[in-house]
Amino acid sequence: MDRNCSKNIPVKYGRERVAESLDLARQPLNEEIERLRQRNQDLEAEIARLRAV
Repeated sequence: MDRNCSKNIPVKYGRERVAESLDLARQPLNEEIERLRQRNQDLEAEIARLRAV
């Protein structure tokens, strides 16, 4: 790979387009992470409740 190669290869997508595509691709993962965090909090609360009994 030549360091001058990029001057001869046109940029197909700009930073904004790539960032937008990555955000769309990551959205389901971020939603799943949020669901799992909430489930973890719920389970920790349930454990604390059971220990208090």
